[in-house]
Amino acid sequence: MEIILLRHGKPEIEMKGRFNPEEWREFLKKYDEVHVDPKSLPSSEALEIASSSDVVVCSELLRSSESAKILGVKKIDFENALFNESPMPHGLFKRLRLTLLEWTVFYRIAQWFGYTIGTNETGREGNVRALECANLLVELARSNKKVLHVGHYGLNSYIAVHLLKMGWAGNRGYYQKHWEFWRFKYSGDLKKAMKG
Repeated sequence: MEIILLRHGKPEIEMKGRFNPEEWREFLKKYDEVHVDPKSLPSSEALEIASSSDVVVCSELLRSSESAKILGVKKIDFENALFNESPMPHGLFKRLRLTLLEWTVFYRIAQWFGYTIGTNETGREGNVRALECANLLVELARSNKKVLHVGHYGLNSYIAVHLLKMGWAGNRGYYQKHWEFWRFKYSGDLKKAMKG
C-alpha cells in the first residue's frame, strides 16, 4: 500500500521582490486565483506516479485540481476543502517590507502560536485537520494500492509527520518544491495504521 503526497505546480504569479503587508495580502488573494504556470511542468516520474495511481485526492483550490489535470489525471476521485492549504495570516507591521519567504516563515510561526488575522485556523488546528487528512488517505489505501494526493506544501508536511508516526515508511524531506513528491509505504495491518 502506498500514499504519495505531491505538491502542485508553480502558480503563474511573480514571486520575487519585497512586499509590504498590504501587498502581501493582495498577493495571497491572487495566489489562490491564478492558474498553474504553463512553463512549470512535472517530471516524468511524477507523470508515471499519476498514471499508475488508483485514487487521486485534491483540495478545492484551483492549483491542486489543475495540477492533477496537467499530470494527466482523467478523474479526481476525492476533491474536498479538508485538503486545502491553511490560509495565511496577515496584518502585522504595516511599514515592514519583506520577501515572500520571510513573510511566510514569520506568519506561519505566528499562526502556530494562535495569530489568525486573515485566516480562520491556528497552526495547531491545521495540524489536527492534517491528522483527519492522513486518516482519510489511510482509509482510501485500505481498498486501493496507490493513493495520490495532489496538495500543498504546508498541509503535506503535517500529513507526512502523522503518517510517519503511524508507522508508514517515507522519504519526507525538509522542503517540497513544486511538483515534488514524498512516498509513504505500509506493509502492516492497515486497521492499526490510523491515529485518533
